[in-house]
Amino acid sequence: MKRASRQFMAMVRLMVGLGIRDIKITGIEHLQKIGSSGGIVIATTHMTDLDMPLSAFVLGRYFDLVAVNMSLHHSFRSNPLINILLHLSGKRNFLPVDYKEGKPAKGIFNLANYIPMMDALHNGKAVMISAHRPMSEPHLPERGGIGVVYLAGIANAPILPVAVRLQTPDLSLGYTNTIWKTILHRPSAHLIIGSPLSFDSLSVPTELTPDLKQELGRRSKEVMIRLAGILGNI
Repeated sequence: MKRASRQFMAMVRLMVGLGIRDIKITGIEHLQKIGSSGGIVIATTHMTDLDMPLSAFVLGRYFDLVAVNMSLHHSFRSNPLINILLHLSGKRNFLPVDYKEGKPAKGIFNLANYIPMMDALHNGKAVMISAHRPMSEPHLPERGGIGVVYLAGIANAPILPVAVRLQTPDLSLGYTNTIWKTILHRPSAHLIIGSPLSFDSLSVPTELTPDLKQELGRRSKEVMIRLAGILGNI
């Protein structure tokens, strides 16, 4: 069985151990539909800053996992604590996306960013990427991003939807700006793995045409419906 790198998993265990009391996992049986060869896009919720570390903590035991991340490539001053943790996790375990500085910084869709991700998938990696923009409040947005479905299309890879919800009445927990409060309360978490889904493959385009953007938007909506469905079943 493949696993994420020891360095990556050690830091993920630290982050999750500090912030989370315990984790309930639902849907682990869906991993049997994928196998252990990798080449899968893991599409996570990003309702809190703990969603992706929690997903990596669980799924890094089953896949040689790398994460798509823009924080590692920000100005170090923008979020020093998270940048330190990510650097300690091993920069090679993160694939960059373009971003625009601001508060918060915002990702920019750039076709060129997805070629290294596609190569990683073809080399047996599992690539974890948020299905939607980071949220300032813990709820699932109506619209998702197109990065997940674009990557899955050009790599001809299945998508594994993964949703995370913190089991706490205090909705401020789970964010980096409340990290000390989160560590103090250490809420429980529920991670739900959905059934994988696949779309028709895409040729690698030279530009994001209106027709391609429309098709990616349709596919993204299906992923968000799947995530909303598994969140509604907990």
